[in-house]
Amino acid sequence: MAVQIISIVIVLAIVVYFLRKENRKEQKYFGKKVEPDRKEKKILARYKQEYEPISADERLATLDRDKWELEDIAKNATEIVYDHPIPAKSERQNLKPGDLVKLHFMIEEEGETETERMWVQVTGEKDGLFSGTLDNDPFNEILKAGQLIWFHANHVSHIDRNK
Repeated sequence: MAVQIISIVIVLAIVVYFLRKENRKEQKYFGKKVEPDRKEKKILARYKQEYEPISADERLATLDRDKWELEDIAKNATEIVYDHPIPAKSERQNLKPGDLVKLHFMIEEEGETETERMWVQVTGEKDGLFSGTLDNDPFNEILKAGQLIWFHANHVSHIDRNK
């Protein structure tokens, strides 16, 4: 009898755990503010510790001047936990020509800012910024495939060295 009660308590504890976990996922999905758990707090703290702000540079696009700019992924990672972790700082800083990187382009059209994620092929590095060519056909009319893009390591959300 005692074994059955203990078994029931264990099963109930497991069910409650998974129900809470599923509820948390659902709240995040629907955009509700959810307090980070211990693991997420550690991830945020690590990104905060390694974050270095991007210095102003005329080569970087701005919404005011160019009607688009790149999202500072590393800065956002200090505030929100991405579903997929961003590449390590050392990986983002050691890009080589031929690498493909995914960048988040914030594009202003008709008074609204939309985000489009696109691949850029790295062509070089100069004075702390990388250059590359846009490897996608954008949905917008502001950017064009093959266009020169200047970006910082903080802008990189994914790296693909196999293409």
